[in-house]
Amino acid sequence: MAQQFPPNTYQAGSYTGVSGALPQAQQFSVLVFLRGLATPVVLYAENPTQVFDEVKGIIRQADPKAPKLIEKAGMGPLKKVAFLDIEVTGVALQSDLTAASR
Repeated sequence: MAQQFPPNTYQAGSYTGVSGALPQAQQFSVLVFLRGLATPVVLYAENPTQVFDEVKGIIRQADPKAPKLIEKAGMGPLKKVAFLDIEVTGVALQSDLTAASR
């Protein structure tokens, strides 16, 4: 069976091969789970913790008798997204490791 990585050069989060280690940068994203969608909406923001807390508050205050339209701005592929507060079923803060730019 062939090995995917040379022995003793792979450690969680980094690969040290012929060209050296790939520097890692940590990026956070906010996952918003909406009713009726199989995958979450992924939002990248300057302050993801603040967005996470805002969405948690939206979930707590949602009233099925008076739905509100929520609009959030993002920095990634999604520049703006809008959804009804009663459609949000969950929120998560995700840590992504990305190769740092050189």
